[in-house]
Amino acid sequence: MLRNGPQVEYACPPFPSIPHDELADSENIRTSTSTVDASNAIELPEEWAFLPFLCLPDGAHATEEEFIYFHLPPVPSWTHYPQSTLFGLACYRQIAASELLTKSQDVTRSTVQKAVVVLSTQPILGSVRSKLGLVTRAFFEQKDFTKLEILETLYQNLCVSMNWISNQVVEDSILYMGLSLRDLVWTFRQKTLQLFKLLLLEKRILFFGTKVERLSGFQYSLVSLIPDLLRNLQDAGSPSLGSHSRHRASHESHRALKPNTVNALNAIPPSASPQNSSSSLSENLDTPVTTPPRPNKVRRSTSHARAQSYHLPLHIFGNGSFFQPYIPLQQVDILTHADTKSFLVGTSNSIFLWNKSIGVDAVANVETGTLEIVNPALNALLNLTPPDKRFIDDIVKSVSASYTPTSSTSSDPQFSAQLSFAGSDDDIRNRFEQYLCSMLVSVKSEPIAKTSVDPNMRAKEWMTDWNTAWVRAWQGTRNYHQWMIDTALEDSDDSVDDRTCVLSNPLRYPTLADHPCKGANTLTNLQAGLWGRWADFRSANHGVEQKVGEKVKEVGKGLEIVGKAVSEKVESVGKVVGEKVGEMGKDEWREEQKERLQATTSQLFLNVSSFIAQKRQQWSGAENETDDPSHEGKETENMDRTWEKEGDWEDVDIKSSKERLDRMS
Repeated sequence: MLRNGPQVEYACPPFPSIPHDELADSENIRTSTSTVDASNAIELPEEWAFLPFLCLPDGAHATEEEFIYFHLPPVPSWTHYPQSTLFGLACYRQIAASELLTKSQDVTRSTVQKAVVVLSTQPILGSVRSKLGLVTRAFFEQKDFTKLEILETLYQNLCVSMNWISNQVVEDSILYMGLSLRDLVWTFRQKTLQLFKLLLLEKRILFFGTKVERLSGFQYSLVSLIPDLLRNLQDAGSPSLGSHSRHRASHESHRALKPNTVNALNAIPPSASPQNSSSSLSENLDTPVTTPPRPNKVRRSTSHARAQSYHLPLHIFGNGSFFQPYIPLQQVDILTHADTKSFLVGTSNSIFLWNKSIGVDAVANVETGTLEIVNPALNALLNLTPPDKRFIDDIVKSVSASYTPTSSTSSDPQFSAQLSFAGSDDDIRNRFEQYLCSMLVSVKSEPIAKTSVDPNMRAKEWMTDWNTAWVRAWQGTRNYHQWMIDTALEDSDDSVDDRTCVLSNPLRYPTLADHPCKGANTLTNLQAGLWGRWADFRSANHGVEQKVGEKVKEVGKGLEIVGKAVSEKVESVGKVVGEKVGEMGKDEWREEQKERLQATTSQLFLNVSSFIAQKRQQWSGAENETDDPSHEGKETENMDRTWEKEGDWEDVDIKSSKERLDRMS
C-alpha cells in the first residue's frame, strides 16, 4: 500500500477535460474520502470520485488476484461519452515492493497494489475477463510499472473486438459468458425463486461474500433470469437515471465507443502521461467512431422475439432503483439517500450488514447460501405455493444431478454456458422465462375474465398458484406500471396483429396463463419437498460425510490393530495361567479356588443383608405414612409376600453356594 491512497494514474485513451467548477467539487469529495495527493492523480469528475475505491476492494490484501465488476453513472459534461451506465471490470494484483526493478519515491510500504480496468458501454465484460487477467499478470511480471506499452496494446485489441460487437445485437453466448446459473441454484436452491421474486418487487437486496468476483457473478446471473434485462441496464448505474433518458440511452449505448483501459493505482505517479500515447490513438478518441442507431425492430432469435412480444424486459432499475455489483463504503450515501427506493448491491465489507440506516430488506450470503429476510413484512409475500415449490425443486433436482462444485469443469461458468441439457444454464433461463411469461398472461387475463361469458373463466383463481399476496405487491411496483403502459400502447396500436400478440387477447390462449407446475398433487409436492430437503442436507453435509468416512476408516484400522493386540495378550495370559496351574498342582489349585468361593459367598451374604435392611426401612416408612387400617393390612400382606419371595431367593443362593462348596471338597 502506498501513502497517497487509491487514485487513477493512467488512462488510455485519456479522459476528457473537466470544467473548473466541476473539478473543484470533485477535489472536495476526493479530499473528504481519502488522503490522495491530487497533483499526482488523473482528474476525475464528481460522478466518478469513488472509482479508485471500486478497483481496490476491501480485504484485497489477502488475495493474490481478484476481479471486480462495477457500474459507473454517466458524466453529463462528457458529451462524447454515452449518457447511460458504463460497465467496468477491474483486475487487481499486488507485488512486494522489494521485487520492483524501478521503484518510485512514493513507494514507502512493503507492498504495491494495482488494478487494470476496462470500461465498456455494454455488460459483456465476461468475454474480456481472460484477456484482462493475462495482460495484468504480464504487466506485473515486468516488475517495472513505467512500461505501459502492454496496456496500450490491450486497448487497441479491445477496440477491434468491441467494434465488431457494437455493430450488431449482442449474442447470448457473449452476453452470458462468465455467468453460472447452475452455481446460483446450487448455492441458494429454493431461495433462488425467492430472490427472483424479491427482484421483481424492487426491494433493497444486499449480497454479501468474501470473493468479489463470485459475488458479482451471482447478481448478474439473477438479473439474467429476466429476459433481455441484461441488455437493458442503461439506467442501472445511478438512481437518478430514468425513463426520461431511456430512449436516448438505447441509441447512444450502441454506438461503437471504444472501451477505456484504466490503470487504477495507489499513488505511483505516471511516468508516461496520456499525451505520450501514439497520435493514432489520440485521433481515434477525438473522433469517436459511431454506427447507425439501432432500429426499433431488429432480427432476433426466438427467445428475443418472445421477450419482445411480452414487452420484456421489465424496467427494474432506474427512477430510484440502483444496481452496483460491488459497492465500497464511499458509496454508502447513495443507499441512504432519500431518492434511492430500492437497490441490488454486493459487498465484502461486513459493516453493511450492521448499518441499519441502509434499510436492507434481505441479505443473501454467498458463502453460506442463506437468505435472511430482514423486513418481516416480506415473509408472507415470499411464501412459495405448492406449484412454486414444485417448479424450483425440479430445477434444483436437475442441477444437482449434473453439477459438482468440486469439479474443475462443471464449476467453470464458461463450460456451463456452452452446454444445453436439463439443469444447464440455458435450461434454467428458459424455465424462468416460461414462469415469468405465464405469470404475465395470468395478470392480464384476470380483469378480462371477470367480464367473460364463460363461467369457468369468471370463477378461475388466476393468482393463487403464484401467491396472490406477492402478485398484489408486484402490481404496486414501478416496473409493473411501466409494463402496463407499454402493453396499453400496443393494445391501442391498430397495426398490431392480435393473433401474434398474446397479451392483446390472453383468453385466446388460456393454457399459457397456467403455472408451469400447475396440477401437482399433494403426494408429488411432498415427494419433491422431501427430496429438496434431502438434497440440501447432503449438500450441507457433503464435507462432513467425507470427513466421517475417513474417520471411520481410521477407526476401523485402529480396531483391527487393537484386536490383534488383545488376541496376542489373551494367548500370553493363557499360557501363563497354564504354567501356573502346572506348578501349583491340582490340590493347591482346588484349595485356592475354595478360598475364593468362600470369600464370594461371604460377600453375597453381606449384600443380601444390606438389601433386607433397606427394604425394612422402606416398609416401616410406608407404614408410618398411612393411617388407614385396611390399607395397612394390604401393605403388610404385600410385605409378607415380598419377604417370602426374597427369603426364598436368599435360601436358593445360600443352598447353591453350599452345594458348590461340598462338590469342591
